[in-house]
Amino acid sequence: MKKGKSKKLVAWLLAFALLMSPTTGFRAFAEDGDGTQEAAVSTTADDPTAGDEAAVSEGQDSTDDSANPVTDQETTPDQNDPAAEGEPQEPVDSNEPAGAGEPQEPVNGDEQAVTGEPAAGDEQADPEAEQPAVEEEAAEEEPAEPEYEDGGVINNLFIEEHALQAPGELNAIISFGEGEEQLESVKLILTGDDGRQSEIPLTQKVLHYYQFTKTYESQEAGTYRLTSFIYELDGHKKRIDLKNTGISAEFTVSNGEEGDCADETGISVTALTSDDISTDLTYEIENTIQEAAQEAVDNVNEGSVALGSSSTDRSYSRAGVSAELTAMTDQAVNLGSYSAAKAYTRASDDPKTMVIVLDPGHGGKDEGSSKKEYGLIEKELNLKVAKYCRDALAKDTSIKVYMTRETDVYMGLEERVKRAKAYGATLFVSIHMNSATTEAAKGAEVYYPNANGENGASISEEGKEVAQNILDELVNLGLVNRGVKTKDSGYDKDDKECIYDDGKASDYYSVIRNSKKNGFPGIIVEHAFISNPNDAANLKKEEGLKAMGEADAKGILKYCATEGTNYSAVFNYEYYKDKYADFFQNKGINTKEKALEYFIDEGMVKGHQASEEFNVLAYRNRYQDLRLAFGDEYKRYYMHYINYGKAEGRNGREGEETDPDKTPNVDADAIFDGVNYADVYDFDYYVEHYPDLKAAFGNNRIGALEHFVVYGMSEGRQAKGTFNVKSYKNRYIDLQKAYGSSLKSYYLHYIEYGKKEGRIATDDNSSVDSDSKIEGVTKYRGLEFKQVYNFNYYIEKYPDIKQAFGNDPEKALEHFVKHGMEEGRSGNADFNVHAYKNNYSDLRAAFGDNLEKYYIHYLRYGVEEGRNCALVAVTTYRGVDYSAVYSFEYYIGKYPDLNAAFENDPAGALQHFLTYGIKEGRQAHENFDILAYKNNYSDLRAAFGENYKAYVDHYISNGIAEGRNAKSFTYHKIAGPATTTVNQMVTFFLAKGSYPTYFANNTNVRTIKEFCQIYWEECDAEGIDPAVAFCQAMKETNFLKFTGDVKITQFNFAGLGATGNGVSGLSFSDIRTGVRAQVQHLKAYATEDGIALANPCVDPRFTYVKRGCAPYVEWLGIQENPLPGGYGWAAEAGYGNSIVNDYMNVLSNYYYDQKD
Repeated sequence: MKKGKSKKLVAWLLAFALLMSPTTGFRAFAEDGDGTQEAAVSTTADDPTAGDEAAVSEGQDSTDDSANPVTDQETTPDQNDPAAEGEPQEPVDSNEPAGAGEPQEPVNGDEQAVTGEPAAGDEQADPEAEQPAVEEEAAEEEPAEPEYEDGGVINNLFIEEHALQAPGELNAIISFGEGEEQLESVKLILTGDDGRQSEIPLTQKVLHYYQFTKTYESQEAGTYRLTSFIYELDGHKKRIDLKNTGISAEFTVSNGEEGDCADETGISVTALTSDDISTDLTYEIENTIQEAAQEAVDNVNEGSVALGSSSTDRSYSRAGVSAELTAMTDQAVNLGSYSAAKAYTRASDDPKTMVIVLDPGHGGKDEGSSKKEYGLIEKELNLKVAKYCRDALAKDTSIKVYMTRETDVYMGLEERVKRAKAYGATLFVSIHMNSATTEAAKGAEVYYPNANGENGASISEEGKEVAQNILDELVNLGLVNRGVKTKDSGYDKDDKECIYDDGKASDYYSVIRNSKKNGFPGIIVEHAFISNPNDAANLKKEEGLKAMGEADAKGILKYCATEGTNYSAVFNYEYYKDKYADFFQNKGINTKEKALEYFIDEGMVKGHQASEEFNVLAYRNRYQDLRLAFGDEYKRYYMHYINYGKAEGRNGREGEETDPDKTPNVDADAIFDGVNYADVYDFDYYVEHYPDLKAAFGNNRIGALEHFVVYGMSEGRQAKGTFNVKSYKNRYIDLQKAYGSSLKSYYLHYIEYGKKEGRIATDDNSSVDSDSKIEGVTKYRGLEFKQVYNFNYYIEKYPDIKQAFGNDPEKALEHFVKHGMEEGRSGNADFNVHAYKNNYSDLRAAFGDNLEKYYIHYLRYGVEEGRNCALVAVTTYRGVDYSAVYSFEYYIGKYPDLNAAFENDPAGALQHFLTYGIKEGRQAHENFDILAYKNNYSDLRAAFGENYKAYVDHYISNGIAEGRNAKSFTYHKIAGPATTTVNQMVTFFLAKGSYPTYFANNTNVRTIKEFCQIYWEECDAEGIDPAVAFCQAMKETNFLKFTGDVKITQFNFAGLGATGNGVSGLSFSDIRTGVRAQVQHLKAYATEDGIALANPCVDPRFTYVKRGCAPYVEWLGIQENPLPGGYGWAAEAGYGNSIVNDYMNVLSNYYYDQKD
């Protein structure tokens, strides 16, 4: 590939991927420095204590029996180690290089550093040699088309320009596969509007992107459609039929004659995220990244002006995107500046904000430990656990979470800590798996910093605290406790890496050592042993990895002091219930636990008042220091009051001031910085009289008041019917002499003195003087723009405009006319240029993409003609009305990525929902949730399985008429009438297994029917649905096969007391006693205190259960139970859901004899 084209394509892809990303996040090419990858083992013969970057990658597995006895002295197990008999042992170098100061055997110069790595310079021939982009015309008599195999599916498709004017170049890019496939004879097949086919050979390939270019001349004018993507792989010819992908990919070539306009063909494009291009690049591309990145920045910046005149119709300016791109590419090519990370992370300046950096160990060429026979590779496990941990932490808005890597890339040890420092880390958590040469070693352990070095004692204490928190949570999952521990380097006073500045031994592990040097604790979490069969079995399950990640998060959250909070200072159940009675009824909130859960998760975010003692609006408005720290994040005000404010004596009550000389306020909505603006401000009046404010703030009372104080008074806005600042100013000469044109001063005067003095603040006959220009001018060069423009709306909608012209209406209007209309900016709430364009084909034919002309047409003709300039929601597609399951406003409002892509494109949003949204399970209407509809009805699951489109179609055609519930999940109560019969349970069981011979020969329960009869009787006695107890038993015992830790001789049918790792749990004297214990245990979970047992208690663990903590089957899983405190029957992810979906729903499909 030629370097020029390579650079251009990389630059183009960088800009394209960033602009298409819903979050404008950009982590592309985030590899080490110059792009070269270090060998997993690299030593220097002259330096036996090679630094971190030259050492074995952190977490490198060293279980090879031929390991050098000197270099591996840390990890080579003692053959007499008691761990071989099941005792804990030191891990085998599973997560770190040889420590600082430990000698290493140099690598033989004639041998490669890592087995299987190509020798330096052993490069393959470039498969991307540029090919001529010449379209081969179809012959008059085409030969028979060769047989092609199905080529699979493409990832996505992009056409740079859909309307080419000859001579013009087509630039099409197809994303396919992972980029590692060795494809040959790659071509793109096109079909013209005359039916003739042509082909374009591959121009070049970067990663998994295949670029096709061709220049079209005027004689080739017409419409073309991309129809096939063909290639050869391992001698097999393959084809992907693009028209079957659901993607419309057409373009038009015009001959350049005036008036030859073609409507742009619609196309569905899957938005690229940064992860799409965050993979290892070829050597040649890596060498051009820096130049390409700069070129991408230049391309994005091109045309931008200081006023932000570039298009912002996707809610961000190109200037802003340019900054993001500059920052990320700065990091990508390792320019030595960590301003990049700061530029896009925007870490909080609040010293109380906790910044957690998760470090998934290994990556790229460094796999870490592995157990190939189990299909386990450590780098993959580490990344999955880290992502689950990140997702769990991200739910807490009081902390910030970053990861050193989010894809499979190699990264040096020092680089990981450098990135953490750049993010402003408070805590560094390196996530790993363990390994040993014996299968006996198992369990979890966590390494934390020693107490040596500068600030070593405090950092060690913090590290130990979070290490213990995490380990406790991992042990709760059933993992063996191997303890929290430190590990020192081998002492060598002459090796600076072996000692800290105080002369004491440094930490052995690089990331812990360097984290401490940078002022924050670093820990290494060894979750489990890949080499242990029991641990490995858990690592093979996705739910096991998720549980580990979430356990890590719980431990971290405890460290951050965000769990175990006493909410009594801001929450009173009776007060909350009375204040929001209707809301509670609609939401089905009927217990204190549910109310507190909702308050924490949603109520605080919305600003609910749940205690007479605390009103978040009053608290926020009363204290400027808190507003500066927390802005409009309501939840942080609650947490501040709980943790600090109450103890500091701060006032959280509504209508009370700490200054006794002030008159008590009666409206918290009017208090700001201790000033009561109630005499000049009323929220409802303010937002109702200014459409721009209503659109901007809606019900956001805090935001509206702040706008009034900061901007509204200076602009002369009227916020109450009894006060008009223009009248007040014009009426009193003494005030004019004192305050001149400072409108805000008139408001403040009236609050402090004017009302007491009896001054008049309204006058319907008052004149409007020159100061009223703040209301905004709407006429420019003789043309009236008021139908499409409002000054206050314009500056409030666009921050760049407000910053530049906030107090200059004339300049703001000039910007709108000269730039805003061309960019498609919205000038008022009533006119949407994109809607106006989309609504009228005659205008599109006349004006094409020249947005300015649509504004002018509307002003000159459209208003008089009564044309519609509002977005028209589209809900019908190919004759089907999807309005019952789809709402444009709801869809784009719920998903920020869709809002960015389709804010002004209702048709495109509907097409996205039908093409992608349904498959992804996205919710597009408040009354229809695909997942809830599927979960609620077993007959639909039996009919449709995972075909989400079928659920949508069924609801539209039948579900609505049948009154089916698609709005919320239906939970299954544990306590209640029977939903099954003995015969139905028998039929279900016999379809899955056979009755155990042991029971038939050794107990008085000889048949499965007798067994099921016992379940029915015991459940009936205690008021428990027998379907729940029976299905739980079938899950726990694998249909009485007893394949787990519990043995058949124990008569324990629900794993009572069995905590895993060989712990078999409780034993009972006979079958009925075991069933009764299970049913009584279920009753403890399902019912409140005071509901007694019908039979004598035989469940030894009955009193350990918090009564009523799991009234529903779905809540039996600890991870799904919404109550704080970790309640539930089992730690397995989705435990209760599995009982319902995998057993109860299946049971219900079998014959049901109501007479049974």
